[in-house]
Amino acid sequence: MVLEGGRDLVLGSARRWDPAENLPALDAAAVGLSWPVVVAGDVGDGAVPRHALSTGELDGATLGKLRREAPIYAAPAIDEPAGRGVFEAACDCCALVLSDIPTLRDLWEDAAIFVEPR
Repeated sequence: MVLEGGRDLVLGSARRWDPAENLPALDAAAVGLSWPVVVAGDVGDGAVPRHALSTGELDGATLGKLRREAPIYAAPAIDEPAGRGVFEAACDCCALVLSDIPTLRDLWEDAAIFVEPR
């Protein structure tokens, strides 16, 4: 599933089967948000989100198009060694909402809003 038209949404992308990605926190946050939360990525053996919308795995071009349409990119990771998804979202002009963990704060101190990952 891909949303068209530059709609107001919060995008997250990750390997949902990786507990370090902490996407259950993003799914839980979707309950209180007025914008839909869209999670792109491989479901693997993990649970399908209950509150966020799931795209499943997307090819690079489709994910890039979705990032360029999303005004906000959220990464609730509890451990993020590289942050490639965050970097790509920043390059696509998304506002960043990131976990307040040392690696993300070191890289994005002046460019993101930080939240408690739990």
